[in-house]
Amino acid sequence: MTIAEAIYDVYEIARVHSKDKDFPERLVKAKFNRYRAANILAYYNEYGYLNQLWYQNHHPISLTKITSGDDPLITLGSITLGKGTIARPVYLPDSYPPVSVTKGSRIMPYSWIDPEILFNIIISGAEIHPNYGYCFLREDQIYVYPYIEKITANGIFDDPTELQMPNSGYTDWRARTIDDPYPIDENMAQEIVIQILVKDFNISIKQISDTLNDGQTKLNTITAIPQS
Repeated sequence: MTIAEAIYDVYEIARVHSKDKDFPERLVKAKFNRYRAANILAYYNEYGYLNQLWYQNHHPISLTKITSGDDPLITLGSITLGKGTIARPVYLPDSYPPVSVTKGSRIMPYSWIDPEILFNIIISGAEIHPNYGYCFLREDQIYVYPYIEKITANGIFDDPTELQMPNSGYTDWRARTIDDPYPIDENMAQEIVIQILVKDFNISIKQISDTLNDGQTKLNTITAIPQS
């Protein structure tokens, strides 16, 4: 589905039952993203499982070569890392982010690690496999070791609309629009549309059910009458 389809459903029901007629599209989109992240976390806490439909490919991330002189986070003077900007992932409790990071050619995986543990590994002289690397996050910055010019990532991100959209060959990327595929399953999409209508437009479950029952409104996401 697309987020445009969800926004359409919100407005179709809200225009009939809500007194709030001035709710900008950007706010509906922001609410949808926020509820999605919260629902994914709640689902994971309850079931310990992540739906593959929630994942998406991140556009290529270009990295800058840095040392301790460039970034105070790097406390080891002899180390060189790569640093770049990544979309904020959905964070899970007691776990590294649900994001897999690889070399641009997708053949060298990077494992999440605490930076101090990484620095201790390097200080100890422990052998690091040449086909593997390490990475860690600080806000919207990702650090990787050993340094490489570019990485790719696949994961679950807070705002899927921030990520660029690839062409069929993954050679070019463009800004994502609300009409592009959105990483969500049908059940959660319906749940979120209902959440927005109830929590943000003060529309009751009965009113939503009445709209579905009248047969005059065709919706994209709500396919079953929600139970009160």
